Amino acid sequence: MTDRILAAAHVARAVLGAPEGEPLADVLALVEEGHGVPVGVLALDAGIAGAYLRRPRGALILLNGTDAAARLRFTLAHELGHHVLEHEQSVDTHAELRRPVRRMEIEANGFAAELLAPVPAVRAWVAAHASPAVGLVEVVELAARFGISAPAAFYRLQAAGALGDRERAGRIREEIEQNAHLDLRHRLHLPDFDDGLSVARGRMPRLPGGSALDAYARGTIAAERLAAIVRVTVDEVRATMRAADLEPR
Repeated sequence: MTDRILAAAHVARAVLGAPEGEPLADVLALVEEGHGVPVGVLALDAGIAGAYLRRPRGALILLNGTDAAARLRFTLAHELGHHVLEHEQSVDTHAELRRPVRRMEIEANGFAAELLAPVPAVRAWVAAHASPAVGLVEVVELAARFGISAPAAFYRLQAAGALGDRERAGRIREEIEQNAHLDLRHRLHLPDFDDGLSVARGRMPRLPGGSALDAYARGTIAAERLAAIVRVTVDEVRATMRAADLEPR
């Protein structure tokens, strides 16, 4: 990850005064209040994680609210990365977020990782909480602390140089691939990360007031107008809104 991406994440994080050594308390507030980008949370197509849309009146982010909370936080941080790094608009699939190929997707992933769990914060957490030999327990605890997934926590620990030798890292990766972290998290009784995005997810569809999506759902603009605004086809608009139960009544 380049110094430019790291610096951009730290600056973006600091907009609402988020301490560098602490988890980001509310990524939704950071995006909407700190960076002025409205966020919609609704049931998108199963393969879509989220989208960053550029409009004449300003950017808009859409999220697939059917995704798990940790995935949703990462997707939102990823879409903010597109905005902060001045990328072109993008509709992001789950597959692309897991294994990005395009440069702007790789950059947005790196931005999101550093935004949610900065390397200095991860190192501070390891120094205060982890045993000398970091294992799956520490991965799961770090994930719960920062509101990220266990795979994401593994890579953040790796970026922080906290996993030790390659053999140990390989064992932890294998345990995660076998989903051992899910049972471990349950046995450790770790609380869910509760923030504004969790609330929005529980109340979806959440449409930014005054947005074209809200206007379409209320029946005050036509599908053709919404398609022109978000730069997709009319058929794509209708299919997506139908799947999200947002067709005008």
